[in-house]
Amino acid sequence: MKRQIDRFPAVSDDGHKTTIIILQEMIAVGTRDDPGATGPGMKEARTIDGYACSYVNDDSFEIVNDPRHMGVVVHRVRPAK
Repeated sequence: MKRQIDRFPAVSDDGHKTTIIILQEMIAVGTRDDPGATGPGMKEARTIDGYACSYVNDDSFEIVNDPRHMGVVVHRVRPAK
């Protein structure tokens, strides 16, 4: 089962705006004492429209399968302090 662990706005250098959603697979790690236990597994990034993204670094993601924006790198928008 996957669960959302983060969501944030992102924008490319040419102004394309989207929202990136980080999902994490929850894997079975049950024991005899706790057979239903789960733990964190692999993470994946997707746009709000469901398109896969490749991790570039903590703040940048490359959109990989959106035919309109394939190869576009978007950067996390951090709130102003």
